[in-house]
Amino acid sequence: ALTRLIKKELPETTVIILSGYDEFDYARQAISLGVSRYLLKPLSKEQLVEVLVEAREQRQRQDAKNRYLTQFEGEVQEYLTSSRRGFFDALVSGKHTPSELLARAERMGISLTAERYNMVLFLLQENLLESGYSAQLATIQADLCEGFLEDDALLLFSMGVDMIAFLVKG
Repeated sequence: ALTRLIKKELPETTVIILSGYDEFDYARQAISLGVSRYLLKPLSKEQLVEVLVEAREQRQRQDAKNRYLTQFEGEVQEYLTSSRRGFFDALVSGKHTPSELLARAERMGISLTAERYNMVLFLLQENLLESGYSAQLATIQADLCEGFLEDDALLLFSMGVDMIAFLVKG
């Protein structure tokens, strides 16, 4: 019951059970709940220390892996954002032919197939005389992006902290 509660409230917690019950059903149930180790008593101090050191090392490896994955996801998102931003710049610059733009969009996995297009620009500024970042602007931008990402007829181009562009296919 304690393991269930721990795993529900703190799923990343490493749980090691020291038990006097030598029945396979207890161990199987513990494993199904995500227990890292099921150890039988009696256990020497050295054995316990060895298991704890191993658990710590495993946690450190998992934490390092999680940090790496988070960093990698951030880098991929940054690349995609800058890539989309570059595509948007090319799209509105008038310096590229339609066939160049279509080929670039296809390489990026963006469908431009539509009869007509509209461009919607959101300029998010609390004060038109002063440009700057605020938590409120970040929340508004996140809400706008989240609300429109589901629609295949809309292509989102984030232009920074205070501007968002949507290409609306119609």
